[in-house]
Amino acid sequence: VEDKAEVVRRVFRMYAEGSSYKKVAHTFNTEGITSPGGGTWDVSSVRSMLLNENYLGHRVWNQTRRNKKLQRGTKVPKPREEWIIAKDAHPAIVTQDLWDLVAKRRKHLSRHIRNGGGNRTVHSPYLLTGLLKCSECGGNYIMSSRKRNGRTDGRYRCSYHSNRGPSVCTNSRLVGQSLLENAVLDTVADELTVRKRDQAGP
Repeated sequence: VEDKAEVVRRVFRMYAEGSSYKKVAHTFNTEGITSPGGGTWDVSSVRSMLLNENYLGHRVWNQTRRNKKLQRGTKVPKPREEWIIAKDAHPAIVTQDLWDLVAKRRKHLSRHIRNGGGNRTVHSPYLLTGLLKCSECGGNYIMSSRKRNGRTDGRYRCSYHSNRGPSVCTNSRLVGQSLLENAVLDTVADELTVRKRDQAGP
């Protein structure tokens, strides 16, 4: 499907030319271009596309395995040497040269992150991550931070507005981490005090 194939090539070109995952997602959402899954674009959908070797004309199997220690359906990646790759299985959408440009930039950025130039979020250490919902779009609130006067200033914000752009959610409000978390903890403490008093009786 040529119009969809061109979207794929455009994602690769934009990233190779310097656009971030977030910039690509925002641009496509603003233009009303749907993601391969039929919804809006976010950082993870752009990243997944740039790692998908099917666009090179390959068919890849045996990339994951089920982790029996985790909940049903949870899969973990296998080492690349265990993958089964059939090259030239179908016509390629992106050229090898374009793929290599993207891979080179990803490698450069990964090295920058490992050397302290950025962060990778694995499990959030923040109290309310995954518990707060945006009243406009229903997306989760996530933590963003900035350094100001030598200290880190944490703020919660809508993940859809941040990762998908204002065309998906216009809620740009930032809520201070300490203000919000302290308010929640105070409310919980008050509720526990009331319950303890009620259980104690007169």
